[in-house]
Amino acid sequence: GLMGGGIAICCVQKGLQVVLKDAKQEWLDAGMKSITGIWMGQVKRGRMPEAKAKGYLGMITPTLAWEDFKDCDMIVEAVPEIMSLKKEVFLALDQNTKPDALICTNTSGLNIDDIAAVLK
Repeated sequence: GLMGGGIAICCVQKGLQVVLKDAKQEWLDAGMKSITGIWMGQVKRGRMPEAKAKGYLGMITPTLAWEDFKDCDMIVEAVPEIMSLKKEVFLALDQNTKPDALICTNTSGLNIDDIAAVLK
């Protein structure tokens, strides 16, 4: 989605490797297309060398699999503001991340303690 893509862009531009997950391949493809479009737009306007944009794209691992978070140090979820969905995501992350991984939420109105209650 829009928020997840924006978070991925910010992280990559600060030098972090990113694992970008979505629920469906077409959503993941659309997200990557959007991210690519943003960076290639910068290239087209002369604000970024093409090699840098391509390097940034190489820092993103698009995936549909929760298992791909197994080596991540920090995860930021950005699913819609639906408590049951956020809990489902946190539970899946808890089962597929290392014990010291930092699992973060991007929420504006939901209680973070309620979301995190599903964690071990």
